[in-house]
Amino acid sequence: MVKKILSGFLTSVVLASSLFFCVRADAAGERVSLTTDKIEYEKGEMVKVTLVNYLEESIYSQIASNTPSFFILYVERKKRNSTWEQLFANCQYPNCVYDIDGPAEIKPGQSASFNWKPFIFLNGTANSLPAESGTYRLIGSYHRKRLSSEGSDLYNIRSNEFKIK
Repeated sequence: MVKKILSGFLTSVVLASSLFFCVRADAAGERVSLTTDKIEYEKGEMVKVTLVNYLEESIYSQIASNTPSFFILYVERKKRNSTWEQLFANCQYPNCVYDIDGPAEIKPGQSASFNWKPFIFLNGTANSLPAESGTYRLIGSYHRKRLSSEGSDLYNIRSNEFKIK
């Protein structure tokens, strides 16, 4: 009797976990997720960032290229009033000019990751500082079709929140 109850409970937990995962993957309606490997980091610690493609078609993103740090469009830091402040993850033109790879393909069911060194570029200039203690999230981007002379559809995606101590 106890085994049946325990077995039924475990089955319910597994089903609920699977349902949660599916809902989480579909939460934004796009079925592409952006997550960090942890929710708390020490100051200066590398943050592993992963983009997962749950779509039935390929997506294209800098995160899978030879210049993955340019995947991050912005870093957002939570302010005391719970609003988000947008900060730069890279030096911006005309302050800096980079040789950046084109977006690379991420096939259905595949993911791409890289380690982000948490630095903030002051007002998009070449001056940077390590991210200070606080709550953050990242905004990255991907395309749903290859880039062409006709342009491409660009989608922005936010990561989960994480803390830097």
